Amino acid sequence: MLHAHRGPALATLCLLALAWVPGAHAAPPTYDDIASPLSLPATGASLSLDMSEATAAVDDPGCGTPVYQSVWLSFVSPVDQYLRFDILSSTGVRPRLSVWTGEPGALAAQDCHPDAHAAGVQAVAGTEYLVMVSSPADGGVERASLSVSPHSVTNPTSPIPPANDFFWYAQPIAALPFALTTDMGAARGDSGYDPRYCNDPQATSRLGDTLWYTLQVSQAQEVDALFASDTGSPYVGVFTGDLDNLELVACSFEGESRRGATRFLAQPGQLYRVEFASGTEAVNSRIVDIAVRPSPPPLGGSIEVTPLVSTFVTRDWIDPIFVPDRHLVVRGFVFCDAPLAQLTVELTVTQGQRVASDSATAACVGGVGSYRVEMDRVDQGFRIGPASVTARAWEFDSHFDTPQVSVPVWVRFGVL
Repeated sequence: MLHAHRGPALATLCLLALAWVPGAHAAPPTYDDIASPLSLPATGASLSLDMSEATAAVDDPGCGTPVYQSVWLSFVSPVDQYLRFDILSSTGVRPRLSVWTGEPGALAAQDCHPDAHAAGVQAVAGTEYLVMVSSPADGGVERASLSVSPHSVTNPTSPIPPANDFFWYAQPIAALPFALTTDMGAARGDSGYDPRYCNDPQATSRLGDTLWYTLQVSQAQEVDALFASDTGSPYVGVFTGDLDNLELVACSFEGESRRGATRFLAQPGQLYRVEFASGTEAVNSRIVDIAVRPSPPPLGGSIEVTPLVSTFVTRDWIDPIFVPDRHLVVRGFVFCDAPLAQLTVELTVTQGQRVASDSATAACVGGVGSYRVEMDRVDQGFRIGPASVTARAWEFDSHFDTPQVSVPVWVRFGVL
């Protein structure tokens, strides 16, 4: 009886032994060790790296961040040139990247920073550059996309990017006011890990070329960060925290400041990170003026709204018929304590679910300035009767900003 059951039991044990082998799993990638790096083409490359089974070696060099996984790549430049390496992870863990020369056990760091997921080096022709891509968390990086950009191939006409093109090499601002003429065209954007527009994760607009600065103040004060000259679609963002945990302090967006400018209250003891972005990626020089400076003293003033709002209809000939257009006219009065060359006035009319708003710019000569904002083709169907108007006027450079007012009005037909 004993022998009758022994065969199947042994077979089951054998199957279990085949199914479970201690330590059995997929092999590490062939470029897991510095002794067998993946060779990169001299013309540059964009490739996907499998790090799911990558390991860390006891002699892996460090830049101040733990190394839980690492893979190695090799690049030999045919000419003296600037090299740029960028890495982007398929997971939420941001990988790290560093560049080395020399032999295992006697490596020399060419670009090594604990926070870096990108690197730039001035390569010497014929020198082998060893690139280590690592994960700062256990099993945190499964796949990563590596981009290798030799300057002589990808951007031969562009200037070499400055160090503060990278977030972690931000240029400290020693004192205020700070002003600089710089080349935004030499900078590059970091599409993988740059904060989105106003740190909004849903934002889709690209910030373009970016430069980073840091600021600390000795006393609480309002500070302006701005493009002093116009450039494409300029943007300025101010943050605290590190790259993986940025907190938005202020940013430039329509309705709160002029283009490419923002204002924030700086507190002593806090490190602020200021990002200047051009809004587009340029391949040639783009010289701009930037500034970080104390805000001017606030300029006083107020805004009033007429108690009447009028609507009227015109008829435009759109062949073969006249088409009615509804207009809404609102008039506001702005009082300013000193002359202003150009301020912005915004008026919004609300009547139940119907809303219409518009803005205009005009000069305020001191005292009373009258501003008429006409909104064409307003089809929300405003009727005779009560409504409300909210109004605000501001001018960034002069620190003029009236509190928003909201007043009841009466809509009527006819022209004011």
